[in-house]
Amino acid sequence: MSSSATGVERIRALAQQAERRIRLGRALRVGARALCAALVVAIVAVALRKIGVLGETVARVILALAAAGVAAAWGVAWSWRLPEQAGARALDRFHGLHDRFASALAFAARPAGERSAFMDAAIEDAVASVAVAQPRAAVPVALPRAVGGAAALAGVLTAVMLFEVRHH
Repeated sequence: MSSSATGVERIRALAQQAERRIRLGRALRVGARALCAALVVAIVAVALRKIGVLGETVARVILALAAAGVAAAWGVAWSWRLPEQAGARALDRFHGLHDRFASALAFAARPAGERSAFMDAAIEDAVASVAVAQPRAAVPVALPRAVGGAAALAGVLTAVMLFEVRHH
């Protein structure tokens, strides 16, 4: 395998790592919002159970469905399709590579007989830039703002769960 082929594989691996980070960030954002919604449902279900409006089984089913909804939202957000070469484009944009990685991957996907000398030169140019690529810096994954709201709602749920309704 030539150095160009191993370089293209390295570019592809870096682009896939950047895409995983894009997916993770998106899944965290969607999952945090879904968690907030599920916690609101849980607060209402537990409160209604405490005052006797809901039965035990119904409350447990509602809580299980809320938890399943969070997992489903996270899974759907992770599996949403990304634009073609999203990872390579993110690396290009962050490092100022002017689409070198995205172009190299597009050119390398073509059979060697169909590539022009320009395409081979573009691939070599991109391979020379592999050392500067950092997916972690190009696609930072931060905690979503909704995590604070989820923490507050979890505190409210805890308070509701600790509250005792006495029947005389």
